Amino acid sequence: MSTAAARVARSSVYATFQPGRTRVNVTLVADILHVLGVDDDQVARYQQDILRIQLPTPVNPTPEIMPDPSLPTPGLQAAPESCILPGHAGVHTWGPAVTIIIIASCIGLDQIGGDIVTQLKLYGFLDMIGTAVAAFLFGPWYGAAVGLGYNLLSAITSTPASAIFGLVNALGGLLWGFGARSWGMTRSWWRLLLLNLLVGFSCTVLAAPINVLVYGGYAPGHALANVVSQLSAAGESIWMAVFSSNLVSSLVDKTISGFAGFAIVILLLRLQDRNQFEQRKVSL
Repeated sequence: MSTAAARVARSSVYATFQPGRTRVNVTLVADILHVLGVDDDQVARYQQDILRIQLPTPVNPTPEIMPDPSLPTPGLQAAPESCILPGHAGVHTWGPAVTIIIIASCIGLDQIGGDIVTQLKLYGFLDMIGTAVAAFLFGPWYGAAVGLGYNLLSAITSTPASAIFGLVNALGGLLWGFGARSWGMTRSWWRLLLLNLLVGFSCTVLAAPINVLVYGGYAPGHALANVVSQLSAAGESIWMAVFSSNLVSSLVDKTISGFAGFAIVILLLRLQDRNQFEQRKVSL
């Protein structure tokens, strides 16, 4: 990989020294020890001790089943720059069946959020939480696929007008995905906040012209249609009324969706880490 991609984030090094950690990145510890001038034999002993603590071995283990610190340790590689969690060392692989289940669940999560807004006549959307989950967990194109999939499903089952807004949801999925994996915008809460605001603004830039040009104001049935009507009656131009009302709603909505989606992703990653950890203990 390139020098930039191989650089370890400062947060990863910092997290190595946090007390109470139950998972330690063995490879990163070895790199730190080498930089501090520790000889290779001592580094190997440190690695062996860490593995013994993290992965309990059977009583009276034989040399053949003890982990070899000189070999790469699956699941404990140094965190790449594309890792969405600061200091996280896991390399996550999802089987095809699990991936399909998660993607389908993300589409369902978008549908549930959209139905809640419709039923309660809220001024937000809440139909992109699943899009955010897919984008953070699998990458931008998965996020875009979930956004498009939800809107197409919604258009078939209930609201035909929602089909064109699949472009808006897909844009949000792309921005969340690239923001997490290429721009490092999930490495702190304030960066994630900026990413969510960027998604909210960008979605408004795309959604406002659709509402004006296709629907002459706002898509029917949404609570914001009443706001646009009131602003227009007060003298605002239709473009300004749609853009301003959508922007305020979208910034709040995408902030909620982004943080909620990221929280779900953290839970999924922790569950998979625990599963891989248990499988590794069994194999030893």
